[in-house]
Amino acid sequence: MTIGIYTLCTMAIFGLLLFAMMMASTNAQNDGECIDHPKKFKFGNKKKSKKCKGWVKYCGKNKKVGRLCPVTCGTCPANECNDEGGNIPKFKSGTKTCKWINSRKENVKKKFCKKKSVKEHCPKTCEICKVVPPTQTPSGSPSVAPSGSPSMAPSLIPSSSPSMSPTMTCTLTGVLSFPTLKGAAYNGYHSDTLQVTKTGKKKICGTDNKKTWWGCVHKGTAKIENFEYYESTSQSESVTIENVNGNSYRFKVQHKFSSEETYYDEDYKMAGELIIAANDVMLGNFSHPSDVDTHDGGTVNAAYGDVMFVNVDCTRQCECSVTDVLPTCKVRGEINFPSVKNAYYGYHND
Repeated sequence: MTIGIYTLCTMAIFGLLLFAMMMASTNAQNDGECIDHPKKFKFGNKKKSKKCKGWVKYCGKNKKVGRLCPVTCGTCPANECNDEGGNIPKFKSGTKTCKWINSRKENVKKKFCKKKSVKEHCPKTCEICKVVPPTQTPSGSPSVAPSGSPSMAPSLIPSSSPSMSPTMTCTLTGVLSFPTLKGAAYNGYHSDTLQVTKTGKKKICGTDNKKTWWGCVHKGTAKIENFEYYESTSQSESVTIENVNGNSYRFKVQHKFSSEETYYDEDYKMAGELIIAANDVMLGNFSHPSDVDTHDGGTVNAAYGDVMFVNVDCTRQCECSVTDVLPTCKVRGEINFPSVKNAYYGYHND
């Protein structure tokens, strides 16, 4: 098969252009500009080509990756002020990047930048770069004369840097707890239960379903037993939901009525408190009213607000908002038996 001269020339020019683009990326670092190679490439026995962020786990292990991906691998010259790529080490609130820190409000960003690991990983974001003084005498002329004709290859540097990491991980937590035994101002008993539903999903995360397929895990039982002559305890209940980006949830706190609440007159004031947080940043705290008794004359008080809802809406950037919602059109039914003084001998249960 004969290949035309034009085809051979085209193939040769294309090969030269690819080689020039690879060398330009490397030379850019030598000229003082630290950038990643913008095109996909492969090395060794790898069959699939990827961009630098796809080879991040080979930083420090493969020379070609280290040479072509200095930004991703964090190997830019020390006199440049750049944030390092990848996740910030030793970060207690999950996996975070410098880009995520920089996207926070100014007061939140300053708070994070006080941490040593954040300052070392994100000097540009935290604005703590060391200024390198210029040379005393500037060059009288450019080192290389400008080209007399436009370059055949397109620009290697995009107008804006692509994102170094996918959408950040967003975790939602809810903790329902009562006062500690030392901090409890009253004797008595109080118990609530916590559950969560996700918009568009039927499965409820709570006592009966400790783990759901949509990422929720439930733990514990929330109650306080603070009696004068019996063993006492104060326990909490929690839910943790992973990957809540772009989703909505409803938290439900419901009081569990018990005859043990009738032994003391003021135990209804020991209301449980629900604290909701996104990536360890508190969104709000909520509780039942502490000015209405759970019982009235030994029976359940219909005026007590035993149910509380809190809606949580999160964006893809993990910016979450909370709204407490009061239940409407609430109906309660209660069955009571005669008191022991007025009852016959025997047993009955409904």
